[in-house]
Amino acid sequence: MIRLVEHPVEFLTEVLEQLDDASRAAIALIFLNSQTGVPSPISASPALETVTRLMGVQVAELARAMQHLNDSLTLLVSEDDGDRWIFRHPTVTDAFATIVGTSPELVELYVHGAKLDRLLREAACRPKAADDKRIRIPPPLYPVLLDRLKSCALDEGLMSFLGARCERAFLVEVLKVRPDILEWAAKADLASLGLSGKLLVAAMASWGLIAEDVRIGMVADVKKHSITWLDARPLKDKILHQIFKDDDFVEYTEAFRKEWLSDIPNVFEEFGRYSSENEVGLYEEFKENLQIAQAYFEMENDSDFDQLYAQIDAHIEALEADQPEPDGSAWNPSSMDKSTSLSDGDGAISTTSMLD
Repeated sequence: MIRLVEHPVEFLTEVLEQLDDASRAAIALIFLNSQTGVPSPISASPALETVTRLMGVQVAELARAMQHLNDSLTLLVSEDDGDRWIFRHPTVTDAFATIVGTSPELVELYVHGAKLDRLLREAACRPKAADDKRIRIPPPLYPVLLDRLKSCALDEGLMSFLGARCERAFLVEVLKVRPDILEWAAKADLASLGLSGKLLVAAMASWGLIAEDVRIGMVADVKKHSITWLDARPLKDKILHQIFKDDDFVEYTEAFRKEWLSDIPNVFEEFGRYSSENEVGLYEEFKENLQIAQAYFEMENDSDFDQLYAQIDAHIEALEADQPEPDGSAWNPSSMDKSTSLSDGDGAISTTSMLD
């Protein structure tokens, strides 16, 4: 009982692995119908055909096993539209997904029945298996997964899956059924995108799945933002590099270098055109981005940078010195002595008496 409570998935996985074939087939049928349950009596359906084909059992054996498991792993519930078989505990779904996900011959069940958020975390659609322990979805099962992705929200999980773990052939098919992804990419602000979003845009751009005018616009936006705001991070961002063609990236780096690194002694004066409510943070970011650019362009031994950083540090110290001191007159609990009176009348009550 303690193991079940503390490690339910691991415990139930061990239990399921010890079941006979017919019982596991019964579990598989509910797994494929986890959202609705399995109508009772069990009737012909695509899910039933899939289970009997993959698990090698007869329907009658499966039905008997389903009844045998009732009130242990399965549960028969009555609804307005009839009786249905469901899992007694929802964790059985995760435990069974663990079993079929690691079996190349049962991965079809995994693609059909695993929770979509789990599948997007664990699976990969690529031509060959890799050493990263991802569950490989073979091409014949792509249509099944595509059908499940049609209504999936374009969130961080889906973007990371498509951008980092899917081959071009699968992504092409995804864009056919999800044109909204192309619309999103055309409007995406790369400067504010998280890692998952950048991965997806980079994959689409590098594989030629984004219109050329859209890609050129992305490159122009990255270049403009980087040079205007002294943001050197794109220089070392290997994901963003995939959006650029070689000539584009050379042009961008040269433009950045000309704007910010061609006259280091006068760079500090250029900062005067920027302002922020957090001036200290602003100048700290200037210094951080200059250090990134200095390393990228291999200018480590340039003494002009040392002088510039000294100017920035001195300016930050001056800004911090000018910040007002906290108002010491403000009341706080520690400012009251235990014997402080809470009343000025004859019946004064002290905090000491209250504590007593």
